[in-house]
Amino acid sequence: MIDVKKVDSQFCEATRAPNAEIPPSWLTFSALGHKLFSLALILLAGITDALTPLGVAVGVLYVLPIISTLPLYNPTTTRLMALTTISMILTGYWISPAGGLYWMVITNRVLSILAVGGTYFIVIQAIQASETSKIMSKILEREQTKQTVILEEKHRAMLNLLEDFAQARKWIEESKERFDLAISGTNDGIWDWTDVTKDHEWWSPQLYGLLGYQPDEFSPCRSKFKDMLHPDDHERTFQLLQDHFDKNEPYDIEYRLLTKSGDYRWFHGRGNTLRDKTRRPLRMTGSIQDITTRKEAEDAFLQLNRYHSLILASAGEGIYGLDLQGKSTFVNPAAATMLGYEPEELIGCPMHVTIHHTKQDGSPYPPKDCPMYMAYRDGSVYHVEEEVLWRKNGTSLQVDYTSTPIRGKHNELLGAVVVFKDTTLRHQVEVEREQFISKLEQTNTELEQFTYTVSHDLKSPLVTIRGFIGYVQKGLIENNREQIESDLKRIDTAAEKMQILLENLHALSRVGKGVGSFEDLDLHDVAQEALELTTGFLERGSHVRIHISSALPTVQGDRIRLVELFQNLLENAFKFLGQQVNPCIEVDARQDDEAQVILVRDNGIGIKPAYHTKVFEIFERLQTTIPGTGVGLALAKRIVMLHHGRIWIESDGYGKGTTVCMIIPVSTKG
Repeated sequence: MIDVKKVDSQFCEATRAPNAEIPPSWLTFSALGHKLFSLALILLAGITDALTPLGVAVGVLYVLPIISTLPLYNPTTTRLMALTTISMILTGYWISPAGGLYWMVITNRVLSILAVGGTYFIVIQAIQASETSKIMSKILEREQTKQTVILEEKHRAMLNLLEDFAQARKWIEESKERFDLAISGTNDGIWDWTDVTKDHEWWSPQLYGLLGYQPDEFSPCRSKFKDMLHPDDHERTFQLLQDHFDKNEPYDIEYRLLTKSGDYRWFHGRGNTLRDKTRRPLRMTGSIQDITTRKEAEDAFLQLNRYHSLILASAGEGIYGLDLQGKSTFVNPAAATMLGYEPEELIGCPMHVTIHHTKQDGSPYPPKDCPMYMAYRDGSVYHVEEEVLWRKNGTSLQVDYTSTPIRGKHNELLGAVVVFKDTTLRHQVEVEREQFISKLEQTNTELEQFTYTVSHDLKSPLVTIRGFIGYVQKGLIENNREQIESDLKRIDTAAEKMQILLENLHALSRVGKGVGSFEDLDLHDVAQEALELTTGFLERGSHVRIHISSALPTVQGDRIRLVELFQNLLENAFKFLGQQVNPCIEVDARQDDEAQVILVRDNGIGIKPAYHTKVFEIFERLQTTIPGTGVGLALAKRIVMLHHGRIWIESDGYGKGTTVCMIIPVSTKG
């Protein structure tokens, strides 16, 4: 293609400064010489006019300077010379010698001015005509050169076009050869819908072959494809085709086509469209691939998968599969239910990280040590008991499991299948059995101690009663009234002691049967109620200061049993105040790291550290001189344990006071 702008630029200088051209060669003066010559002529005319009388015509002398400017081709110089000449003609009227008639003088001057003006006009026209001639000559020369350049450019363009055409023809031939080789080397059928507004198409020989035909049996067209398409596939196939045209959605679909044998076969069809500038479809090409074998395999796999799914769904154990990356490939409903997931949530998840990440003691479980993963690493079967899996909600599940490797046709490892059984109930039963056995052993120990103590403590009052009955009989015989009254008082004291012992034993056995329903209890109110119930007991020590803190927590418990707990602890603290000058008992609470600790503190006689645990044993009495049965702290311990709490003694020894410490689960409300 010829670049006209480029050609024009080569001649843009031709007409830029015509006034700068050199005058014709017949002129011998330079521009400066011409100007001096014109100046000399005008001076000569002026001097001559000044010396000539007014009546003599000298206008021709003024014409010569104007004519002399013609070779300069400068309108400005000519114009300046004309104005100077006219001014000198007018000046000469005043300075020339007098002579001639007045009208002749005026006429002479006017004619001189007209001669000068006419000459100026003629010279200007001559200059312009000369300039126009030169410009036209330049234009003609420019056009001639321009046409020459254009012809040369066209010639070169034609040569390039011929060369490009030869290259394109060669490329087309090579492309056709490659296309034919590609078509012959593929099993896919190729089709070309050259004009989507028409019915005609082009089909490759392979496409005919996929349908069981020869290319010469019928002409390919869109209507033929439509006739071969399975009726159930019509709507979705042509709807996708329309969406491809309208919305440029990918044309990728599977459908069935009728073959020459009368059977339908499955094909995978793909295509793409050539569009114009307005995105209107012009041409569409694509391919089809026979996928009948794959579809039959998929159907068989789906049927087998449904069969396996039924088996997995009916299994009571949890079953899931692992690939070589430890990710689940399938999860049966029982496994998902036990773990608190939907089966779909676990598919593709790394199972060790999801459900087997932590050991039962809370320490991390490294994946490299996981027997489930080791099965598909070394090909061994692993059976593990008493491990935990972790549910979705964060709770643990006690399980026994077996991890079995999966192998392929060539004995290569493909993954593993894990089968696990929930042993939480079994483990819970075992724990409860162990707890029951431990509790039974403890009960037997307490029963033995109880039997020994009861037989000992009940025997003592009975021996006393029997002994003093003999004294009473002797007193009756001797009629010793004073002795009889003393002996009867001894018998009454022994009977009262026996009654107190039996009441404490009854209270202890009643607590052993359990507690009532739990409720939220403010321990300040509970302790206050217990204090009111012990008022009669504490009247003998009215000088004792008793303080119940308002900062006591709210706990979950049986009100009757907790009142009984504080009643026993208050009475016990009062009995062991000793001979303090300012005896006091405090019920308070403190915050430890884990929980709030409830305190019943006194400044009494204290307890040596060696007996801090022993005092909670039944009938254990460290001070035999102080009235009591040794049941109070044992009763308190049993009540605290029934509330899932803990109780202990803090005391620095004799004379340092005693603090009974308790932890009872705090209410979660408020």
